[in-house]
Amino acid sequence: MSYGELSNNHFLQKYGFTVKDNPYSKIPFTPHMKLEAELINQESELKKKLYEKTGIPSFENVFYFYEKKFDVNLLYSMRIALLTSDIVNKMTFEHLWEFETFKDPISLTQEELILNVLMRHFESAYRAIKDKDYAEMRDNITEIDSLEKVHLYNIYNIQSEEQRILDKNIKFISQKLDDLFLKRKACENN
Repeated sequence: MSYGELSNNHFLQKYGFTVKDNPYSKIPFTPHMKLEAELINQESELKKKLYEKTGIPSFENVFYFYEKKFDVNLLYSMRIALLTSDIVNKMTFEHLWEFETFKDPISLTQEELILNVLMRHFESAYRAIKDKDYAEMRDNITEIDSLEKVHLYNIYNIQSEEQRILDKNIKFISQKLDDLFLKRKACENN
């Protein structure tokens, strides 16, 4: 019998249980970019039209992060959200309008900004839960003989997944920042 390819959050909400080492685990993420509000407000009408034209969801939507894959839609969305008037003026409206999917970075500077914003969000979320070893706490529940232990097991399981997913995504973004640094150095040397 299979309940489907669902995350533990979904299992817990719908069926009241979680699965250890669930390969479909994910954590929801909505970036709160108060520090970048000035940048986000620049060229707002153009950004709105680009979101509509490309079908890329606005950065204000909920995105999901997994242990072994990165939601590139957030990256594409942030490439639009963090377009500045300077970028628009340098690239021209027509050139930006031809960017079909925003799969490629617009500039190294903007890409670095995006990755640093993501890193800040992930590190902040990770700091909130890093001090406890939820996987060990979950595994120390040997006998599930009460409803309270069932709830604790499920909570620890979800928290340990969140730690693992955040840790993997922090490492992924860190690697991307390192790659970007090498690209920047190569450009400077040429």
